Amino acid sequence: MIDKKLKLKIRKTALELFKTISYSKTSVSNIAKAAGIGKGTVYLYYKSKEDIISAIIQERFEEIRAQDTKYFFDEDISFNEKLIKFNNRLIDETIKTKELLFGSFENLKGETVRDVFDTINQYNGICITLIEDLIKFHDLKIPKSIEQLHIDIDEYLHLILGRMIVHFLKIDWDDVTPLKQAINSVSFKMFEAVVLK
Repeated sequence: MIDKKLKLKIRKTALELFKTISYSKTSVSNIAKAAGIGKGTVYLYYKSKEDIISAIIQERFEEIRAQDTKYFFDEDISFNEKLIKFNNRLIDETIKTKELLFGSFENLKGETVRDVFDTINQYNGICITLIEDLIKFHDLKIPKSIEQLHIDIDEYLHLILGRMIVHFLKIDWDDVTPLKQAINSVSFKMFEAVVLK
């Protein structure tokens, strides 16, 4: 029988270690020791360290969606404003994911950037669903199939993530204000061109 409290304890312990010494430097043995359990017990609840980080990030995305639901479905807020908030959240969560995976340090290599964006990309489905819900809420008429809409929203997300990669490789992970300004200044035009076309 699964002990939900123990599973949560493992996840919380892992999260603290990831924040403190980074995901890349934390082992399952470290997690087990810090949680005061055997390494085998961790494997009863999670297949791997990757499974733990995926559960942590999934939980985070669900918390964000719950927090932002009222904002995103407020009739007095424009679609464009919501798109800006969505983009800013995506940028902020990308930074947090990088810090969880690799800690806070400068001069990250391309491989590290790839790992961060591969991890974030796992949650595109949640992002696609949110944007689709916003389109429906604002009654934006889009003459295409739902499958094509999902493909186009995914393309929009990849354009945003691509812009983030260029920024992070050229400038600095810790300086997100210019990135937010750059993305937000063109986000609706990109959205129109890719999704609303």
